[in-house]
Amino acid sequence: MSYIGTNKVGKMYLGDTAIGKAYLGDDLVYDSAGGSVTPVLPDGYAQLDYVQGITRVISTNISPVNSQWEFDVVCDSSTTSNEVIICTGFGYGGQFAAACGNGKWGLGTGAGYYTSVNVTTRSTIFITYTSNGITMTIGNETVSRTGTNGHTDNPFLFGAKESGLFSSGKIYSVKCTSGGSFNGVPAQRISDNKKGLYDTANDVFYSLT
Repeated sequence: MSYIGTNKVGKMYLGDTAIGKAYLGDDLVYDSAGGSVTPVLPDGYAQLDYVQGITRVISTNISPVNSQWEFDVVCDSSTTSNEVIICTGFGYGGQFAAACGNGKWGLGTGAGYYTSVNVTTRSTIFITYTSNGITMTIGNETVSRTGTNGHTDNPFLFGAKESGLFSSGKIYSVKCTSGGSFNGVPAQRISDNKKGLYDTANDVFYSLT
């Protein structure tokens, strides 16, 4: 079953001819076979390809342990310091994934926590939280990190709770695939032109600027 907004769509027609698929620009918005379609935002919001220039963090209120996350992200240039995409706090107890200061995607700081993937390469990044650590997978490469204090908070997106460390990269999508409910779609609120993520799983808009 496909949807337009929250309305179920069984079939669509052009005249007397049943339509197999329908597109809005390049985005698939209807599939008669029930395939995956691009989320359609409610009235008052315009869907964007990506969001960038983040100055606020999102508190997800999702328990970190056993939660799994998927990010579609890229940076325009290498970073000079860590720019967080997800974090369970700050300090020794916080476990975070970031575009790291060495120009690679990685976990926190320290030798061995970096992947070989450049932050300037658009990547699908998979994050899994354990009881006291975090694992990052990009392609066939996986790195892990553990902390003596476990997690200090629920996951925050695009910045550390106390220190900022905001992401300056482009965010194309982020979703919690296990252990919680979050599906962030880049969007702009028409009433005030604020850009951010619309969580279609919970019908909440988060301004990121």
